[in-house]
Amino acid sequence: MCDPFSLAIVGFGFSALGQVAGFAQQSAAAEDQDRRYEENRRNALDASAHEQKLFNQRAIQEADKTTEEQRAGLLKAEEVRGATEASASGSGVTGLSLENLTADIYRKEGTNQMIRETNYRSTVEQLQEQKRGSVITAKSRINSTSPGQHPSVLGLVAGIGSGAVGSYRNYNTGA
Repeated sequence: MCDPFSLAIVGFGFSALGQVAGFAQQSAAAEDQDRRYEENRRNALDASAHEQKLFNQRAIQEADKTTEEQRAGLLKAEEVRGATEASASGSGVTGLSLENLTADIYRKEGTNQMIRETNYRSTVEQLQEQKRGSVITAKSRINSTSPGQHPSVLGLVAGIGSGAVGSYRNYNTGA
């Protein structure tokens, strides 16, 4: 049989070894969680940046489309005005009647221009809101995971100390 002092030393050694092994395991798990958190953060930021790029491209496309529609509308109004004046002069319509017809053509095109501009602004505002939503989504994705919870060195020291006290108590009581 072993003497009580040797058993106390062996008990303390195993207790300390268990504390160190637990600390190492908790540290490894925390580092693994840190890696997953960082990967999730990078992916969320990359996805948000890609969405922002797409929203910006769409805004540019909408601006180009609106500009082209405005130009085409003005050309069409000029064509209609020219055809109206040619038809009116062939029919003998002149003066105030012709001016009223021409003014009506320009009024209609002006209304169409305002509608196109309003639609464009609404689309851009919607894209801005989608961009803000993309940022909020990225933050939410980042916050859905957390960095690892690293173990405390103080806890390790306290555990080893507790094991030492327990081994000493066992030695003194002869257990």
